[in-house]
Amino acid sequence: FHRPAHFIYFDLVCKVKSGVVTLDNQELTEHIWIDPEKALTMELAESYYETIQNYLKYKQTGKIVL
Repeated sequence: FHRPAHFIYFDLVCKVKSGVVTLDNQELTEHIWIDPEKALTMELAESYYETIQNYLKYKQTGKIVL
């Protein structure tokens, strides 16, 4: 970085209606679609595992986990 900065991440669940994803190529330069269960087998930042596990619990129970 050219200056001290921090990041704010937002975890989202998305669906594409058209089957096409368009990125702005500045902030968003690439993406992948992957099943949450498979994502848990990937090397990710620790906070993502918790988010994915909470999503899977929600899908099973219908209850939001914070």
